[in-house]
Amino acid sequence: MGRALRSGKRGLDVEALVRAMLFNRLCAPDSKLGCLRWLDTVAIPAMPEGVTHQHLLRAMDALMDHADQVESVIGLFKAEVINFLGLWKSAGQVEWETLQWVSWYNADRLHSALGHITPEEAEEAFNESSELIDDAA
Repeated sequence: MGRALRSGKRGLDVEALVRAMLFNRLCAPDSKLGCLRWLDTVAIPAMPEGVTHQHLLRAMDALMDHADQVESVIGLFKAEVINFLGLWKSAGQVEWETLQWVSWYNADRLHSALGHITPEEAEEAFNESSELIDDAA
């Protein structure tokens, strides 16, 4: 799904924008600033410059294009973290466990559809093969 959200056809890093919207809600759930004004107050690595309201709307459209995959990941997260770990003592604890799970899910889990390698390893192999094709052309 990450590769689909980073698709060059949209001309923007949808994944980074979705991450910003998610972090905005996790870190400042009571904030009345809205995501754009909140982004002016924080530093998020790999955030594109000059994010506009239109960019955020296009990011939401990209999520809707992959709604089934998004729902599948949310269901997995709820089963593995929210329900499994049980009673939560604070919003900060939920935030920390969420960030830990997202980090594991994006980088460290073994994925059967990828030949039992991590998504990070699959992306590195894909990038290397793309570079070899570009060099050969």
